[in-house]
Amino acid sequence: MTREGVLQPRQGVARRLAPAAGLFLLAPLVAEYLLGNVPMADIGGLPVLAPMYGGGALLIREAARRTGRGWPTMILLAAAYGVLEACLIDQSLFNPSFEGHDFQSVTPIPWLGVSAHYALAFVCGHVIWSIGVPIALVEALTPRRSTVPWLGLPGLVVTGVLFVLGSFVVFQSMLSEGGFVAPAPRRIGAAVVVLLLAGTAFALGRRPRPTL
Repeated sequence: MTREGVLQPRQGVARRLAPAAGLFLLAPLVAEYLLGNVPMADIGGLPVLAPMYGGGALLIREAARRTGRGWPTMILLAAAYGVLEACLIDQSLFNPSFEGHDFQSVTPIPWLGVSAHYALAFVCGHVIWSIGVPIALVEALTPRRSTVPWLGLPGLVVTGVLFVLGSFVVFQSMLSEGGFVAPAPRRIGAAVVVLLLAGTAFALGRRPRPTL
């Protein structure tokens, strides 16, 4: 086989995976760096954040597109992601001194252990900036492939593993930094909300296929 014949299949694979790779890296850039939560001087932390943010965005996008669903499903899955991250991974909504901030001082709901204001801000922030905007941008840049899956089964498995590992790294980092773990009833309640949002997302009907 000629060198040209070897390069062409490799280029084809790279081209097919480019949107997925772009979303994987764009999600943490938008969610943390563009919004100013993490300064650009700390761009070296991108490989740590990408598996959780990028993996989550990519799994949400693939789950919706593979099942013939669109933005309503992705928005609900993004809300589930927001609850998962803020309540179970970094636990910022439950932690009364998360990174030196008091996220429970405004409109507190004592029996839930969260602030209504920050619960809305965090979850909606993840829906818009962590998931929605990165997906919309990459799909807009790849209009011919905007509604079709970008990954095969191996890619999905790798992305899922990276997401779990990335989430665990963030959880462990927050735990070692502050030593905080939310009470079990609150974590169980958050997990139930995540499952309800995900179930509702897939309960939505598939998009009708266009008739020829």
